Amino acid sequence: MSGTVRCRTRPQNDVWTTGDRILRFPAWLVRAHPDEVAATLRRALHAAGWRREE
Repeated sequence: MSGTVRCRTRPQNDVWTTGDRILRFPAWLVRAHPDEVAATLRRALHAAGWRREE
């Protein structure tokens, strides 16, 4: 494994092992399909235990 890949992978793995999650969305997707991005965010929050206050 190259040093560059190892340098990028280690912090991501450290985040995952502490229980946090990172979602990545390219700018074009946010601009072109904001509803899709919002739906993914809602699913991720729901999966993490967040609930909408009513």
